Amino acid sequence: MKIGLIFLVIGIFLSAVLAYQLQNFSPFNTEKIQDLIVSENITSDDKDKIDDLIREKVVSLSVFEYLNDSSYIVFVLLNIVIILFFSSSHIFIDKLFFKNFFESPNYFRAIRRGILLSITLSLVIYIRLLKVDISNVLLIPLASFILEVILSSINLKRKEAKPY
Repeated sequence: MKIGLIFLVIGIFLSAVLAYQLQNFSPFNTEKIQDLIVSENITSDDKDKIDDLIREKVVSLSVFEYLNDSSYIVFVLLNIVIILFFSSSHIFIDKLFFKNFFESPNYFRAIRRGILLSITLSLVIYIRLLKVDISNVLLIPLASFILEVILSSINLKRKEAKPY
């Protein structure tokens, strides 16, 4: 339970860092955006034109060229926060509902499932940006679920094979 609480506290702290990063830093590289504005002859009065241009870049997937390093830091922080919050809640639920009083929860399984959830969400968002069909996008969570079932069954076989 202590580890679950530690994960929760670290997750809250990193969420605050993530919120600060999102509030105070632009995800775009300002030099490249300025070059784009100059090349497109956009004046300061055409804010809608700038928004349309950025949406166009997102649709054409060339937006990654204009991202700043801070946007990648935000992406990594977001994934870590997802892992920590999911692992913390998994540990609490495992301890409260599935383990006896003197048994400790399975920390490795909680962290593994948190990492799988984070990777799955990241891949679904990225593949969705690529305008892939939704039926193909849904294969990612299915593959993640199948991987978790396989890993859990392997872990169960190891426990059965171990003599106590």
